[in-house]
Amino acid sequence: TELAQKFSVCSWVRKLVSGSSNLWLSYGASSGIRDEFRMSDTGGYNYMFGSGNPIESSYTSRTSVGSWHHVCITWQYATRERLVYVDGEQIHSWTTPSGRRLAVGGCLLLGNDQDTVCVAGTETSEPFGGELYKLNFYSEVLNSTAIQNLSEDRCADTEVEFDSIRVIKWEEIFNQTRNGNVQNMDAGCTTWKLIADIEQDLQQARQKIMELKLEIQQANIRINTTSTQLETSQLKLAETQEHLNSTKEILETTRENLVTKTTQLAETKYELQVMGNNLTHTTEALATKTTQLADIRQELEVAINKECQVNRTVESTWDLLYSPEFSNEILTVEKLQYFTKNIEKL
Repeated sequence: TELAQKFSVCSWVRKLVSGSSNLWLSYGASSGIRDEFRMSDTGGYNYMFGSGNPIESSYTSRTSVGSWHHVCITWQYATRERLVYVDGEQIHSWTTPSGRRLAVGGCLLLGNDQDTVCVAGTETSEPFGGELYKLNFYSEVLNSTAIQNLSEDRCADTEVEFDSIRVIKWEEIFNQTRNGNVQNMDAGCTTWKLIADIEQDLQQARQKIMELKLEIQQANIRINTTSTQLETSQLKLAETQEHLNSTKEILETTRENLVTKTTQLAETKYELQVMGNNLTHTTEALATKTTQLADIRQELEVAINKECQVNRTVESTWDLLYSPEFSNEILTVEKLQYFTKNIEKL
């Protein structure tokens, strides 16, 4: 039922026997007709719903006996358009009858035409002599790009990309019941697959080499950057070392100056201690002298008081002349000297 209104069928076909009208695909249904859908290896039976347009000239001009060719047929009920592609190129277009859908519940036969729908027996005059490979039915109408991609490499697994719409798969067809002279053949893809795998490995290796080259380039850039940073660091280290040496010299000079100053300070301290001791002795001597001076002064005052009994009321020089020492006395040189001396005291 998935194919009743639209489908695509594609296969690799290799014709090995000359002649025409050899069917490699035939579908019939009791609800329809024997020739619901069929295709020959020369395009002579390009049928659908019991009729069609032979396309032998356009088909055979693009195919040859002994060579692999990719064949696709697409159809849809909405447009009634049936298209035929050979090796990715559209070679035919035909409009099917109006209102006609693909009959369901029928039988699909590969390699021959059905004598009677879904009944054992085939047309003995129309067997397909050749090979089929990767025959798949799709539930959608494949566009020309998809068909072109499928036709590019027989050994590639391009059909897997359409697994969501691949409703009848070659893997399933390959395991169906077989009648007649049907053999498994090497499609020639083992070597090609090996070559393809090697090429893929080489491509991956090339990609890996490119990635490694890029990583090496990036590593070289990092190395160059690190080298530049290292040179800069070495210059800074040299400058720092030079500064440290200068600082060391300054510290050494400062240490020597400190030792000198410490020595000088010790010497000054000693001198100050000596001067302190001397000052103490001098202070003591001065105190003694002061005491002695006070005693002498006191003695002088006593002596002066004895020599000059000056009345405490004497306030001027004239009062001194009227003191007992001078009043009514003869003025002699000694009296004058004594008078002068006492004036200074007064």
